[in-house]
Amino acid sequence: MSRSDFEALYASAPKAAGRFVVVWAAPGKTGASRLGVAAAKRTFRDAHQRNRAKRLVRESFRLLRPSMRGGPLDVAVAARYRILSAKEGDVRADLARTLAKLPAAAAAPAGEERR
Repeated sequence: MSRSDFEALYASAPKAAGRFVVVWAAPGKTGASRLGVAAAKRTFRDAHQRNRAKRLVRESFRLLRPSMRGGPLDVAVAARYRILSAKEGDVRADLARTLAKLPAAAAAPAGEERR
């Protein structure tokens, strides 16, 4: 996702906060769901921390994508510091719960309880 895509999501898309992530989602403009991950230097001082946070979010989204109902979504995720102490399954469950909070019916993943 480009910077302008992030800015459009931040400005107009509904936001939901979870334990490890904050998520913005809107109906997609392309044929497939897209993910953008933000891990701020202010939050994660070291590069390896930012990389781990982004890797956890990307992998969680990859595993959730097949179970997402509805059409494609544009999703922006901001990682929180406490994600560093979380396991991948916990991040996936939190991302699924957070997506389900969003008002867009297409954002609700099916089978979020699986790990």
